[in-house]
Amino acid sequence: STLDFTMRELTILALMCLISHNFFVETTVQKKTGSSAVKITAVRLFHSFAGAVILNYLLPLSVDGAKGSAAAVKPSETLSAALEGWLYNSFFLIIQILILITLLLILQRVLEEFGIIGKLTAMFRPLMKIMGLPESVSFLWIVANTLGLAYGSAIMIEQSQQGKLTRDDADILNHHIGISHSLLEDTLLFVAIGVPAAWIIFPRLFLAVVQVWSMKLAARIRRQFFL
Repeated sequence: STLDFTMRELTILALMCLISHNFFVETTVQKKTGSSAVKITAVRLFHSFAGAVILNYLLPLSVDGAKGSAAAVKPSETLSAALEGWLYNSFFLIIQILILITLLLILQRVLEEFGIIGKLTAMFRPLMKIMGLPESVSFLWIVANTLGLAYGSAIMIEQSQQGKLTRDDADILNHHIGISHSLLEDTLLFVAIGVPAAWIIFPRLFLAVVQVWSMKLAARIRRQFFL
């Protein structure tokens, strides 16, 4: 909001940032479930630019949305003060993440115990089928798209270690949620500065679905012609 972008330019940039960001954390946790870090990074970068090109053609010349006001700029701080503030905020962020992941794992066990995950899986089966995802990843897809990729991957790591999630299922889900995740929290960050929600939600979902079906098509071609 501090830069001199039009709402159209801001919407395109927001979509790119939502697809490609936080590689060090998110790609690391995805790698732990069996996906290639290089491939995941390349896929996310490719789709961020592909999404930008698509939006550039689809967006009207004038995009509705009131650009949020920039926060007041604080007086410049010394380097030591800035580092101290960063360490302080990072420490409490790590604590919050540990607590949230622990609560998520507890919630998962409770849902499994009472058979709720099975009901969620059945409920989301048609949607998973449309998106090309295995129905077994329904709960993980919900977590990744409500709380974020890092938190969803934490549960994926546990399920992979326990043999509840196959390497292939984890890999195909990683490619989907790498492009489209945190549809709630991350989206609201840009909606707060006036970006229209629809233009940064549906393109991500579309590109994620295209990626999954492209992977499945490529796998089918390899089986038929090269094996």
